[in-house]
Amino acid sequence: MNRLNISVPMRLVFITALQNALFVVPVVITYYGEKGVNLGAFLLMQALFKVSVLVLEVPTGYLADRWDRHTQLKVSAVLALVAHTMLIFAQGFGGVFLVELTLALACAFASGTREAYLYEALRQRGNMKRMVEWQSALMLASMLAEMVCGLVAGWLFVQWLHWPAVAESVAALLALTLAWSLPNVPRTKRDAVHANPWIDLWNVLHMNLRKHPKVPWLVLGPFTLFGQTLVLFWVFLSKMNDLLDPVWISWAVASMFAVKALLVWKSGWLVRTLGERNMVRLLPVLLLVGTVAMVFSQQVWLVWLGAVVGGSSVHALGKPMVISLISHNVVDGERATILSTGSMVNACYSAVLLFAAPVLMAAGLSLNIVTFWFTVFTLVLAAYPLWRLQRQ
Repeated sequence: MNRLNISVPMRLVFITALQNALFVVPVVITYYGEKGVNLGAFLLMQALFKVSVLVLEVPTGYLADRWDRHTQLKVSAVLALVAHTMLIFAQGFGGVFLVELTLALACAFASGTREAYLYEALRQRGNMKRMVEWQSALMLASMLAEMVCGLVAGWLFVQWLHWPAVAESVAALLALTLAWSLPNVPRTKRDAVHANPWIDLWNVLHMNLRKHPKVPWLVLGPFTLFGQTLVLFWVFLSKMNDLLDPVWISWAVASMFAVKALLVWKSGWLVRTLGERNMVRLLPVLLLVGTVAMVFSQQVWLVWLGAVVGGSSVHALGKPMVISLISHNVVDGERATILSTGSMVNACYSAVLLFAAPVLMAAGLSLNIVTFWFTVFTLVLAAYPLWRLQRQ
């Protein structure tokens, strides 16, 4: 790969695209149903997936700050290939959950590590000012990959229900090949404050999440909103599953990711135009408006629009800005740990909601009502951290 003269940031973009070529996602509810996992079990499984990521996030982020980041990204790519290949053969809740658990480990190894590696690669090139643009490029690559998957996933599924999983395995193999070409980017390594790694980890979290004037609110506020956007996506798929056949569902997902890709592409420009404070004010408004549009309608176009406004736009506009701000405010030897902490907040919150959803539905509440009150609760929780961010 070095002979091809592809820059390290661009290689990272290609890897991100391939690892997010999730051909199963647009048809996941139907596909998992064929494997014996109903909607309630599916939501429970996604909650358990998030709990698994939650448990692994911060330790793997801390490991990335002590270990070579490029090595950890290679480990993540290997685990992702194993998970996608296992899915082809998995059956029943236990078999599919083992796949999800392996994928959770792969995600945890990459989460925070990828963003920290990107920041340090840009610094090596003297290009740190473009962090928002390159972070947006990572997300754009992810969105474009998911859009392409949406265009073809339904057709693949109709041809043979396992073709989407096979396509994911091929993409994961290509991602592993590229990940193996990543060099070790120089960085300023932080010496451990304490010989015990768990106490040292606690010291890192304490200094950044208790003492820093800005980082705690960046971690708590926006990442809580991002947790609810994941719930909105699964609700969107569930509603579309009742309204459309698999091919049309995959096209609806593809068009949603196309809009999200456009928003990610323009996110750096929007942050510069509106300013960070106005962007922070805009995110909760979009989440509420989109949720209302999605849950109180059975019209396909309005459900789609609500998912775009409430889920895609909040994630696409907010995440590049937040990751860039955290990267600028945290030192090298602690960056992956704090970025992983943000992902942990995201995983923890979405896991709680996904655990609660089947319970509330079993008690007689509709999925639409549950989703609406989840959003209201999210906005209440995020209100104070977002207010503090606006005062910085």
